[in-house]
Amino acid sequence: MPAVNELIAPQGSIANIVEPGQAINLDQLAHKSARFNFEWMFTKVVSNTSDLQSQHDILNKVSEWLDNGVLKSTMTQNLGPITAENVKKAHELIEENHTIGKIILS
Repeated sequence: MPAVNELIAPQGSIANIVEPGQAINLDQLAHKSARFNFEWMFTKVVSNTSDLQSQHDILNKVSEWLDNGVLKSTMTQNLGPITAENVKKAHELIEENHTIGKIILS
């Protein structure tokens, strides 16, 4: 994390939304009193936290924003149902390395 240490402001925060896959040395962040936070969308539901209702409220707000066009989906292609042919097509599109947005199978 040497590059992060140079970029993070004193008392700054880093939010991580993926599992790191390897050990992370956070020692260098101590001198800046920086915070490292893991965020996972399903923590409230899986752990049945006391603020579980807020997850419902957040998802309703996101749904409202999508319906009103405030937020736009990153989906660019819906290839249809999950079939061997559609999985192959999706894989081919991704392998071309020209995909912008999400390709979904529904």
